[in-house]
Amino acid sequence: MRLLGVAILVFACACGGPTAPSSHSSSSSGTGHVSPIGGDNGAGSTSVGGTHGASTGGGSTGSIAASSSSSSSSSASTSSPSSSSSSGSGTSSSSSSSSSTSTTGSGSTSSSSSSSSSSGSTGASRGSACNSDSDCASGLCRAGLPGAGANVCVTSCTTQADCNSSAFFCAPDSVGSATGYCVPRSPVHCEQCTTDADCDAFYATCFQAQGDSIPGCHVDCSLAGAAACPPDYTCASESTPSGNRMLCVPNNTGCLNALGGYCDRVTTPEPCTKQSSDGTCTGTRSCEPNGRFSACGATNPTCKSSCSDPDPTGCTLDVCGSAADTPTDCGGCGVTCPGIGTQNATVTCVSASCVLTCSGPTYDSNNNPGDGCERSDTVDDHARNDAVEMGTSDCSDGDGIPGSPNGTLASDARPHFPTITGFVPATGSAPDFFHTFNTGGTFCEDDFDVTLLMFNAAYPTCYKLSVTTSHGTWAANADATGRAEVSSGSGSYDDDSDIYFEVEKTCSTAQPESPTYTISGHF
Repeated sequence: MRLLGVAILVFACACGGPTAPSSHSSSSSGTGHVSPIGGDNGAGSTSVGGTHGASTGGGSTGSIAASSSSSSSSSASTSSPSSSSSSGSGTSSSSSSSSSTSTTGSGSTSSSSSSSSSSGSTGASRGSACNSDSDCASGLCRAGLPGAGANVCVTSCTTQADCNSSAFFCAPDSVGSATGYCVPRSPVHCEQCTTDADCDAFYATCFQAQGDSIPGCHVDCSLAGAAACPPDYTCASESTPSGNRMLCVPNNTGCLNALGGYCDRVTTPEPCTKQSSDGTCTGTRSCEPNGRFSACGATNPTCKSSCSDPDPTGCTLDVCGSAADTPTDCGGCGVTCPGIGTQNATVTCVSASCVLTCSGPTYDSNNNPGDGCERSDTVDDHARNDAVEMGTSDCSDGDGIPGSPNGTLASDARPHFPTITGFVPATGSAPDFFHTFNTGGTFCEDDFDVTLLMFNAAYPTCYKLSVTTSHGTWAANADATGRAEVSSGSGSYDDDSDIYFEVEKTCSTAQPESPTYTISGHF
């Protein structure tokens, strides 16, 4: 059929007037018009015809344009047989996949040798936003970027070479996978996180790398190598909770001080936090003109030198240790120590702890700093040389101990200044001493029997009585009733000798109190 059409066309041309040459393109005026046909859908375009020409002759009423030549005929126009249409008087047009001819006006015909349009595969190209696989030319729509609605068209890969672009990297589709997708450069490098979900990217993990003070997002570079990382990062083996992984980490600095990921597609500032023992400061990573997120813009936390100093914007700071060492700001601003202004007490702050110091021989026996050192011991009898003088005694059993020794033995867990003579820090108390001079006599046995009774003692067994003579020392601990008895037979002391009684506490400061006591007996 193709050969027949050519033969008919030659015949028609042979019957008409002179023909126009086919080596160039021209157009005729008057009743005839010639135009090429073509298209461009982005995948390529095809122009129409090899040469276009038009001729007119004396008495001609039409013109013919063909892909190889054009000629005019006085009464008719002919075109390829695949399709034709006419309009007006004697006007016809035809087209096919390989040629087209149209006639307009009065016997005017135009033809092109080829008209085609190619748009390639249907669907969006790699990196375009998508909602489902059907939206993409690759048939793959994945969450290639963080954030809601951040699905993009991707292509499959096993190495970086498959991506064939520095704007994309080959990200494994799961941990340890040998296959993945070509996704856009990541914005999540070093973004602050708590869990993997915070990174919002299937190819990133959240962990605290060496040199970091807090966890950050790190991109898997096991398939793409350095191409997955910014130029100031290194693809390195890191030990993570899920095992050793090849991840992008900043060179020579922690995440907070390094530039972040790429912000050419995601520009929303990323929140970040710097924290230390001095407090916490918040800030952001912002998109810079170089297409990268900045280093964390948070202020480095520094303790405040005074409790009256306000916190800087975005920071919650502690005060420096030296600023929180007063009784009204002890260990923290506004932390007031109890006991300020109370009797016999001095309140200080030492190493962020309140310290109540009792004045000399005064005691916080009720262990309540709120009322200071409420118990006073006005008798300075806490050493043998300072013993309370009870007078002279003889060996008459009926006379008893002269002066009936008695007193109060206070204790506490507080430091004392000035220091109390004889004070024992382990027990929080100082012993009481009493002295008597025994004359004895020719018919005296020089024996003794002495009893200690404790009153209002919460811990009665914590007390001891000792009797010291020229021949030695005898002692006994109080029983559960608070009674201790010390005795010795004939010859326990010399005539005209000193005898001392000592009452002391034996338990630790965990049992502060102030019981009273009496000493009775005979020689």
